[in-house]
Amino acid sequence: MFLADCHTHSLCSPDSSAPLVQMAQAALDAGMDELCLTDHCDLLSADGKLDLSFRWEGVEEQLA
Repeated sequence: MFLADCHTHSLCSPDSSAPLVQMAQAALDAGMDELCLTDHCDLLSADGKLDLSFRWEGVEEQLA
């Protein structure tokens, strides 16, 4: 049996506030074999308009 979540969003997406490290740990704790990030990279707001106000602070810290 293979356990995976193939649609997740981290705090890199405007519709999530979940840190990547916490998501990965939760997946490990749940016994998942695979976790796929599907963060929004188009920088559109929830209503489909261009939004360049994303605050990247903290994103790089997750990866350190």
